[in-house]
Amino acid sequence: MAHPFITALSLSDNLIDALPSEVSSLHSLRSLSVANNRLSGLPPELGLIVSLSHIEVSGNDLQSPPAEVVQAGPTFVTDYLRRLLDARQSKVLDFSSLSLLRCPLELSFMPALTSLSLAFNKINRIFIAIQELTHLTNLSFDSNAISALPKALFALTRLTCLNVAHNQVDSLPSLVSALVHLTALDVRSNALLNLPLELLAAKDLRNFDCSANPLNDPPMEIVKKGGRAVLDYLNRVDTAERKGRLDFSHLQLLEFPLVYLRLSSITSLSLQDNLLTQLPPELGSFTALVKLDVSSNRLSELPLEFGRLKALQEIDVADNPMKRPPLPVVALGASGVVRYLSELLEAEQTCSMALTGFGLPYVAHDVFVCPNLTRLDLSSNALTDVNSVVLSFTALKELNLSTNKISSLPENISQLQALLSLAVAHNEITVIDPSIHRLSSLTHLDLADNKLVELPSELGLLEDLRTLHLSNNPLEVPPLEVVGRGTDAVLTYLLRIYNLSRNFFCDLSGMQLTDSFLPREVRGITWLVRLSFSDNSLSSLGDDVAALVSLRHLSLDFNKFELFPPQILALTSLAVLSLSHNNIAQM
Repeated sequence: MAHPFITALSLSDNLIDALPSEVSSLHSLRSLSVANNRLSGLPPELGLIVSLSHIEVSGNDLQSPPAEVVQAGPTFVTDYLRRLLDARQSKVLDFSSLSLLRCPLELSFMPALTSLSLAFNKINRIFIAIQELTHLTNLSFDSNAISALPKALFALTRLTCLNVAHNQVDSLPSLVSALVHLTALDVRSNALLNLPLELLAAKDLRNFDCSANPLNDPPMEIVKKGGRAVLDYLNRVDTAERKGRLDFSHLQLLEFPLVYLRLSSITSLSLQDNLLTQLPPELGSFTALVKLDVSSNRLSELPLEFGRLKALQEIDVADNPMKRPPLPVVALGASGVVRYLSELLEAEQTCSMALTGFGLPYVAHDVFVCPNLTRLDLSSNALTDVNSVVLSFTALKELNLSTNKISSLPENISQLQALLSLAVAHNEITVIDPSIHRLSSLTHLDLADNKLVELPSELGLLEDLRTLHLSNNPLEVPPLEVVGRGTDAVLTYLLRIYNLSRNFFCDLSGMQLTDSFLPREVRGITWLVRLSFSDNSLSSLGDDVAALVSLRHLSLDFNKFELFPPQILALTSLAVLSLSHNNIAQM
């Protein structure tokens, strides 16, 4: 067919079903018309005619080149055919930038290809027959419209380089594990939400790019560091799934990846040296956790749900601006932290909280998780005062502040109007504010082991008080013999002293007093008109009674006087004196 002078050839309207490859010998051909024949394809050799500028192939059922290539013009047709021809020798086929809408059928007949590029086309689906190209080592579908990677693709187990960047792929199937020889994988600019651990099957994968995807996992801060960082991250997750140890340390994470809340059976979790400002409460479901390291972050608190981590044996929260739990609790280790958080967590349900034995120097605001708290036990800590946090629990019925370092109770403790029980034993209290009588519902008060010298007489106004503990205090008021008789006697005594200023009468009868000196709360009350010491165990009077210059009525009945007390003679205003039922033998 060789002919150096033919520039135009028309074979239209025949029954031709194939053009011979020898057509390539028409080196001067510029125009070719084979319209209305039976052609299914053009010979690749046609691509060797560089002068061909017009091709008419209408009226044929042409499959090769595809219609989109034919419509693009003769240059695209000859370029397509020339690339196809070159690939027969080189086994490398570059079909990039041809505006292809689908994978060319010719690929089905080229099983020996080692490299194939279909980049920068408009292909939306990878054809199944690609699995026949079993010798492929390099494959590129860069910049197409592919939304899914078919199973057939992963039959190409010799692949070392795979590029599906700039598509619409929304997932990498676990079948990617079959591509064990991959050294380069490019999945940039797709719609990937996560990456499968099966990627780790490619042990020699050195060049990996998954940037510009809306990934939920790995986090963006990992992806930005590049493929090696991503693979390292996935390797850590793989270790967690196989060995139960999740190490996310030194990754500069801004948040804990929520997708790994599914790893609730792990025993060790390290989040050391990140940028975390909070931890998800769901980590409280990691009930098998034995070791937790969240040091060197930006955490101000641990979730209350960590109170469920009963198996936790080690915890490190160093180098955080930690407020919850407080540092004294942290110093107690994992058991202390878990117990503290557990109390806060359960308080929301029980309205009861026992923060005992934590060495707390103050009560942190984080205990205010339950405003309706009815029971609060803060015993065995290092509290020096009752701060505003405690006084905010206006629904409290029981408050235990025993075994601390409290020196006084604040006047505004009376705002705890619902309080039934108050325990402040084993402290350093030296004085009780008179306003305590405003705790009108109080039934139990424990003041044992303090430094009290005197009780306020207003305490006698607590009509519902049934139990009052005063042991191991250097009390002078009330007298010890009154204290020894129990709660009722103490309250009676204090009430009588309280009433003294209202009726000019002091009734100290039946108190079993033995001291000859006036009780300190009576001394110096010059306006006292009436005084009764009846039914006690007095045998004498002290000289201080002479100061009661206004006294008009004095009752000393039922005591143990053997001699007439001479101090009475100094009471110049005395009008009535009763000394019956004593042991006086002579006046």
